[in-house]
Amino acid sequence: MALALPFVVEGALRWWRPTPCPSAATSELMACLHTYSEVYGWELRPGIALPIPAGRITIDGRGRRAGARREGAGPRLVSLGDSVAFGLDVDDGATLAAQLRLLEPGLDVVDLSVPGYGTDQERIKLEREGLAVAPKVVLVHFCLANDFADNALPVFLYDGVHPKPYFRVEEGTLVRHAEHLRLAGAARAALWFSEHSVLFNLVSPGRAGRVLAAQAGGEESVHWQTRYNEVMARPEPLVDLAARLIESMADFAAGAGARLLLVVHPTRHSFAEGSPLEAQLRARLAAKGVPWVDLAARYRARGLALADLATDGLGHLNSRGHRAAAEAVRDALSETGVLSVSPSPPRSAE
Repeated sequence: MALALPFVVEGALRWWRPTPCPSAATSELMACLHTYSEVYGWELRPGIALPIPAGRITIDGRGRRAGARREGAGPRLVSLGDSVAFGLDVDDGATLAAQLRLLEPGLDVVDLSVPGYGTDQERIKLEREGLAVAPKVVLVHFCLANDFADNALPVFLYDGVHPKPYFRVEEGTLVRHAEHLRLAGAARAALWFSEHSVLFNLVSPGRAGRVLAAQAGGEESVHWQTRYNEVMARPEPLVDLAARLIESMADFAAGAGARLLLVVHPTRHSFAEGSPLEAQLRARLAAKGVPWVDLAARYRARGLALADLATDGLGHLNSRGHRAAAEAVRDALSETGVLSVSPSPPRSAE
């Protein structure tokens, strides 16, 4: 009977809290959405629905954000990005991917965005899942707020403990490193219980993070801004690494008969002051012929201020921002000839 007690308690708690997540509060939302992956470090938890102030975040059985795809539609577009493209602050139907499909009903939009991902994880996602759906277009969302740093780190930028794959340039070649994703037994068990048990999260809040921190050398105590500043202190390798990752993704897409389009999301600071690293990356990719969507420039051309489109300085978008970004992407698809679509009216995002 004593052995059965935890299962009875767990079952009873599920009536009170349907998911094992501590809560769906903004500060814990990404932990609720994520599940451990030996390939990506983490991926979206299949089959969950979380209420948020703007509506709902729904993840389908394949581990993708609901609201964008319409089976049997026309040319397929794969969208890869982090929390900005995913839309942590908006309802399923208001994300950039969902809005793009509404703007251009002929598109079959497959949203593979995952909060917290860097370009490195997106590259692996494209290889393993994106190309398998035979896209005509691959959208890669690059966030100036953190992607340069994300790509250089072996762990999640904002907690310093969850492992992720990363690439290094070795003898002029991108080399993937993923050995550290094979977790020790204690870390794997703690993660499993944190992802599946309401009781575990009530009795031992933060236990999984502490176990992972011990395996990673205790980095949990370091504030993410410190980690970010240390990585960004040497920007030149970061630009080269980002460029190589994006160039390789463009090559993968071309090899599968698709075109890649890079969508650059500004921060509050870069929108106002510009970004030297963005300029360097743009020059590097222009030499390789990678099409570039400068969202900051397109917002300004429509008389839109980022403060009206974003919820924070990092550039996370509200519903109006997702709509404006989707219109900018549709315009770029038309201008570059990647797809035959109609440009949006001049000021329809306002």
